[in-house]
Amino acid sequence: MSRHPSIFSSYVFLEIRGRLPERFLNICRNRGIPLYEVQSIVTSIGTVYTVTMKLKDFWRIRPIARKSKCILFVKKRLGIPFFLKKYRFRIAFICGGIYCLWLIYLLSSYLWSISVTGGFIHTEEELLEYLKEQHIVCGMRHKTIDCDKLEKQLRIDYPDIGWVSAELKGTKLLVRIAETGVAEPAPSKEVKSNICATSDGIVVSVICTRGTPMVCNGDVVKKGDVLISGIIPVLGDNDTLVNTHYVAAEGEVVLQTVKRYEYRFSDKKVIKTASGNKKKGISFYWKGKKIFSLIPSHNYEKYDIIQKDVSFFWNNYFHLPVLVKKLEVSEYKEQFSRYTESEIEQITAEALKQYEDYLIRNGTKIIRTSVATAKERGFIVSSGSLIIQSAAWEHVPITEE
Repeated sequence: MSRHPSIFSSYVFLEIRGRLPERFLNICRNRGIPLYEVQSIVTSIGTVYTVTMKLKDFWRIRPIARKSKCILFVKKRLGIPFFLKKYRFRIAFICGGIYCLWLIYLLSSYLWSISVTGGFIHTEEELLEYLKEQHIVCGMRHKTIDCDKLEKQLRIDYPDIGWVSAELKGTKLLVRIAETGVAEPAPSKEVKSNICATSDGIVVSVICTRGTPMVCNGDVVKKGDVLISGIIPVLGDNDTLVNTHYVAAEGEVVLQTVKRYEYRFSDKKVIKTASGNKKKGISFYWKGKKIFSLIPSHNYEKYDIIQKDVSFFWNNYFHLPVLVKKLEVSEYKEQFSRYTESEIEQITAEALKQYEDYLIRNGTKIIRTSVATAKERGFIVSSGSLIIQSAAWEHVPITEE
């Protein structure tokens, strides 16, 4: 008949039996007594109604029950007032509950978890170490963290990070980044430099924005050759040299080069067979420091250690500084067998694909791949060459020579 009452008020669940339960419900409605969750149940003794009502209204329905010749059965009492009345003599329990609420409130004002996502070139460990240098660590008050300042500082210290988002949610700091993948910026204009080749190859394209281009498309160059010179000659009449300017060369040069590739692994694979012997241990950490540890002793010759971290949190953004590490030491026995031809083909193909994906992510274009697989003294060797196009150059300061 109405919405459910608040949990902060006392309310009771009633079962109504009698000759005229419908009349009881109508009188309550006419007198403005709210009833909640009204349900009818057909039993062997007739129709029985169940309702929920506030405690303050329960004392008003006794005359109505007599008038409608109904009997009321209290099935359940709920609400904080009933709870407090029940445990009013358990002082230690109440004090413990209040202390726990206070402790949770206190812990919620600190930073207990840091998450860094989106990085490929810059790993999570690297950025966590950077945050530590910026005095952002677990256990500090999160009110002292300026997310806007952290975002600006990250973009300054890491020029190849194009987008940064730092956000505090509960006791967790979320840092999301997006890397641009561009090359390192050119040196300061005050540093006079040439652009030189880092490997042998054929020039595919040259774009010069500052300096003097020394090569053109199709030229064959060697490692160390100057591609764009930072020396700009000033010529006068009859092409006579009048003056010379030194600048930091700027531009883009793409070279077609040959890159050697080799991947080797043992021709024998290890098959682990579990013996069934296991031992378990546990460690407790508070604020990242170990306070108790029970490591199982064993005499296994071959074994695996499986560690499971159990952190305490209510949701993804409210973490507590308690960490439990469960350890399981499992014994196994080794058996050796040789790879089949299909397995060798699959492993070498996956290794080559990972290497090609790595080159592509770094802005390299692969023109042709020529790789062969052979067996050499207990190893499988996949070797060959890749013809690639990439920005194979670097800045080299101009010397007096």
